[in-house]
Amino acid sequence: RNTSATRTDTPLIETPQAVRVVPRQLIEDLGARRLADTVDFVSGVTRMNDFGGTWDNYAIRGFSNTDGGSLLNGFASGRGYGPQRDAATIERVEFLKGPAAALYGSSEPGGTLNVVTKKPQFTAAHSAGLQIGTLGLRRA
Repeated sequence: RNTSATRTDTPLIETPQAVRVVPRQLIEDLGARRLADTVDFVSGVTRMNDFGGTWDNYAIRGFSNTDGGSLLNGFASGRGYGPQRDAATIERVEFLKGPAAALYGSSEPGGTLNVVTKKPQFTAAHSAGLQIGTLGLRRA
């Protein structure tokens, strides 16, 4: 399911636009630490110059999204360049490709991406994780 294409909870099979949803399970399977780690697995979306990892910068179908093609929970976010988003807070990422992105008023010809963050739960949940990797990666 996605909410970006029609602004309603519509199944993907009934959506006429080109939509790609990266769910939480895929983010965990990829071991993504940043939003940028998920972009490599979405067709038509490429990383652009992020000036040494200081911000998120993408092109959807060849058009840069820095002028308003980025949404957070369906609302405009990061007009221009925003800091890199940590994947630990992301529930899913929805990529709405093509001119259907005009639904959000940004008129991005390539498309837009919507980052859906995790919602608070009414019951307590606990988890712990540890990552160790090359080049001094340590993350708890």
